Amino acid sequence: MPTRAASPTERGSRPPYELVAIGLITLLAAGLRLASLGGVPDDRFYDAAVRSMAVSAHNFFFGAYEPGGTIAIDKPPLDVWLQVISTQVVGFGPVALKLPPALCGTAAVPLLYDAVRRCLGNSRPVERSDAGFLPIAVLSSRSDTMDSVAMFLNVVALWLLVRFALSRQERWLYLAAASSARVQREGLPGLGLRARARADDLVGATSAPRARHRRRERHLSSSSRSPG
Repeated sequence: MPTRAASPTERGSRPPYELVAIGLITLLAAGLRLASLGGVPDDRFYDAAVRSMAVSAHNFFFGAYEPGGTIAIDKPPLDVWLQVISTQVVGFGPVALKLPPALCGTAAVPLLYDAVRRCLGNSRPVERSDAGFLPIAVLSSRSDTMDSVAMFLNVVALWLLVRFALSRQERWLYLAAASSARVQREGLPGLGLRARARADDLVGATSAPRARHRRRERHLSSSSRSPG
């Protein structure tokens, strides 16, 4: 009995027009975030923390607000590390402070598209890429706060959870736990349990439509073979 050829979505490939569309969407998202970046008003609270964290390794890992390293900011240090590295490479200034959030906000657009595509298959995931143009998403990515970086880390964790839900390979689960912006607040054990629960939910959400589709195909196949 001949087997049915796998569709492009099942093989993991994408039609060329989708690649072009998501590429143009990503370029537009980058333009909205990077245009006149140096003219955006600064956030002096977190800018002071970036400068203090560059003073020593203790301040860098502690997330120190002041050079003495006795007071920490109210965010995970991981969210600020990219800004500290950027200021050391480019020099302390408005563009260096805002470049990591802008790049993270841009990178989240194609990554979120791919996560949706893997879950929904042919359900036109390009149309769901408009999240990259929400005003709050653009404004957050153009600021020197770390909200856009934390959002990107959560999108990375979502993408990895989708990979785990579809493949059931444990390494995707562990990488998702390590990528989550909440790992420093809740610890790896508790976050790992939550990640596995979310992955089980994804398995149900992604497998149910595919199971219905296979049952429908078997029903149509049996109907076509039955005598008229």
